[in-house]
Amino acid sequence: MVATRLGKTVNSQGPTRANLIHKGLVYAPDHGVIAFTVPGMAGFIARQPEQ
Repeated sequence: MVATRLGKTVNSQGPTRANLIHKGLVYAPDHGVIAFTVPGMAGFIARQPEQ
C-alpha cells in the first residue's frame, strides 16, 4: 500500500489522490483502486529503489 510505504495514514493521502486524478495521471476504475493513465508507469515506479 502506498500510504504504508510512505509512512502516512490512508486518510491523509486523499488530497494527493484527488490531485493526481485531477492532473490526469491516474484514474479510479473501482472503489479503493487507482490505475495509471500512462502506459508502463507502474513498471517504472516498481523499478525505483526505496529511499
